[in-house]
Amino acid sequence: MNIDIASKIVAIRPAIEALIIRATQEPNQIINRPQSVEQLCNLIRLLSDQQLEHVLCEKINENNDTRQVENSNFK
Repeated sequence: MNIDIASKIVAIRPAIEALIIRATQEPNQIINRPQSVEQLCNLIRLLSDQQLEHVLCEKINENNDTRQVENSNFK
């Protein structure tokens, strides 16, 4: 796995842990979750789906390429 992609996955670990804690402390509230929690749940689903893993990695790489071009314009 690409080191950059792996580091980004590890970076969301605190958010995943907080979601797990919140879901176990308030299980009834997780049904009516805010948009940010919904996005995190969708991201976890994508990361967990081995058939979609390559699609997610490609999107991350495309996003990195775009940012590198934007950052090089500011130098």
